[in-house]
Amino acid sequence: MSGLDTLVRLHRWRVDEKQRHLAELQRMRADLEARAAGLSAEMERESELAGREPELRAVFPAYVAGAQHRREVLRKSCTEVDAKIETAREELNAAFREAKKYEIAAENRAKRANAAVARRLRAELDEIGAEGYRRRQGEARSS
Repeated sequence: MSGLDTLVRLHRWRVDEKQRHLAELQRMRADLEARAAGLSAEMERESELAGREPELRAVFPAYVAGAQHRREVLRKSCTEVDAKIETAREELNAAFREAKKYEIAAENRAKRANAAVARRLRAELDEIGAEGYRRRQGEARSS
């Protein structure tokens, strides 16, 4: 295996790593969204309960303040994860472009090697044909 093949494998591995990292960040973002949706649903249930139960009305404002704080923390986390996702996408694109350079270089090297083999084969076949022609010409003169 040539050094170029090793570089191709290394860069493909880096692209795979970047893809896994991006997928992990996207799962994290989806989890944060699900938690925010669950918090909204929980707040609605608590609001209904507080409307029916007089004992809960007294503590409901404290619950709402805590829930709003959690919602704000979730929003802030989502914003941070979105920034990380964008950075991860840019890194993935850069890694893909770099890997593609090495893949193209390896393909070009293989094409050049195949062309060289084809030229040698054509030269050998031409030599065989020329030798056959010379033999036939020599046989025709001696007859």
